[in-house]
Amino acid sequence: SNEIHFCYSQCEYGSREAKGVFEALKNFLIGNPYEVVVVKTKIMNESQMFELLGIIHETEILDLLYVHPSSKSNWPLMGEMIHAKKRLVLFYDSPMHLCAGDTCPEGFHNANTYLDETNDQIKSLNWLQDYTTSCSTNSGTDRPRSFLVSNHYTVQTLNGTVFSNHLEAEAVNSQAVLSDRNFACKRRTGTNVNLLVVASWDIGDAVHIVQENNKAVAIASFKR
Repeated sequence: SNEIHFCYSQCEYGSREAKGVFEALKNFLIGNPYEVVVVKTKIMNESQMFELLGIIHETEILDLLYVHPSSKSNWPLMGEMIHAKKRLVLFYDSPMHLCAGDTCPEGFHNANTYLDETNDQIKSLNWLQDYTTSCSTNSGTDRPRSFLVSNHYTVQTLNGTVFSNHLEAEAVNSQAVLSDRNFACKRRTGTNVNLLVVASWDIGDAVHIVQENNKAVAIASFKR
């Protein structure tokens, strides 16, 4: 099929049609009016980008898509996005420079411009807890970016293909492991973890930690 699908690592092990994914996102956002969803995906060429834009139009989710004015602008808080009813944020990775002359569709934000990510060459829990390695970021000495993404999971290999290891999720997503690593990565990078990438989000303490962190940020912002 030539239709766009979302998958992880190798699509032959399972994928989801992009239209179905965005329909599910729309239903979730309509049913949860105080939630913000961030999507990060890989786009190989401009043709795929505009096909994805067509799917966003078709699923009638475009009105919810946040458009950031420029890389020099500060990002709004989630509460401000909720108030503005722009609760879907889309980042893309690409192996090549797309959209010469800034021709990308509005709402498609280049991850390389805005996201700094911790090391994604992940192996084991012990590797994650070696903060010198696991908290190193992809920007190096480059200018600071808007968000720090923490890749926080372990992996396993099947027939030469790497998958996230759901069997270790309870230990990896525990409050002790997550809190210690978030604090260590903040010390090493000078930036709070903004986006947390985990396997099996519903196992362990990841949701609780994210909610508590968001409350603390909201209270600090209100006091200012």
